[in-house]
Amino acid sequence: MASLAHTPLTIKNAIVSIDAIEYSDAITSAKLSNTFDTAVWTPVSGNVQSTVGALVWTLDLEFGQDFVANSTLTAKLIALHGTTKTIVIKPTSTATQSFTVTAVLTAPKEIGGGVGVATSSATFGVTGQPTIVYGV
Repeated sequence: MASLAHTPLTIKNAIVSIDAIEYSDAITSAKLSNTFDTAVWTPVSGNVQSTVGALVWTLDLEFGQDFVANSTLTAKLIALHGTTKTIVIKPTSTATQSFTVTAVLTAPKEIGGGVGVATSSATFGVTGQPTIVYGV
């Protein structure tokens, strides 16, 4: 039996850019998620048939809130709410591994918070499918 080598992804020194502007120092997490519909037909014969629909992707960002300037990630997400931008994620800061999506930006889900560092998140709908470049 052949064995396939497996190298788990370790996220470090990641780069996240939105519309060609890097926001890596503001972001603590960038995660692509997907959903899809499943249709199941179960006739009386017992021949179950299943199909799955297209992948529908979202991009979730978690970040620190920053209101020091209108160029911060927080300010840009508020200003660009509803616009479509290209987002590139390089999980290891290398040119060989990347995830690129076209996404509709949304404003931060939260503003303010309790004592300590104020964080927030945003979920962007992805148009089409991500372009994934593997490290080979």
